[in-house]
Amino acid sequence: SNLPAFTGQRIRVSGKVAANTLHIAKDRKRASFVLQGEEGKLQVNCTGLLPDNLAEDREVVAEGILEAPAVLRCDKVLTQCASKYQSASNSQTTR
Repeated sequence: SNLPAFTGQRIRVSGKVAANTLHIAKDRKRASFVLQGEEGKLQVNCTGLLPDNLAEDREVVAEGILEAPAVLRCDKVLTQCASKYQSASNSQTTR
């Protein structure tokens, strides 16, 4: 993994929230989880608005500052809605 080269820089990464790693604060303004990608894992610590559908085994995109080779200080997390778009495109092709 070439993540150490990006330490201190703003990055955007995508992957799946690993099982048994998601912790959301009661005020829903902080969360931490392990992001499982194709090339490895990344500890993500988020502050700010969290999507309502943030959950384990869900594909997400996280943006923030890479504090260490395997730790992201995240200020923006987005959930992927691929299944919704997929079903919409499938229904159009069957008409």
